[in-house]
Amino acid sequence: MSITVENKGVAPFYFQWPLVCYLVTSADSTELEQTLAVDIREWLPGSTLTETTLQLPALLPAQTYDLKFAIIDPLTNKAGIWFANTGRDEQGRYLVSRLKME
Repeated sequence: MSITVENKGVAPFYFQWPLVCYLVTSADSTELEQTLAVDIREWLPGSTLTETTLQLPALLPAQTYDLKFAIIDPLTNKAGIWFANTGRDEQGRYLVSRLKME
């Protein structure tokens, strides 16, 4: 998958916290939680295009999923970064797209 991120700050993030991807059903059930091979310290100020792979289970039910991201604080194991986006859920994950599995 291709991810375009815009860092509107003046510096990169200095810690190698994981970027986690979630596939969430319309019933708010998390069907997939996967840490992506992305180093967020490379997201310098400005726009950055990142390429990574999302490994989907072979038996993932056919339906439309919300694709959500969160940057996880390793000390709390919870979302630790607020994005300058709308679509933040109560767990600190951000809706970035929808994925239709057929």
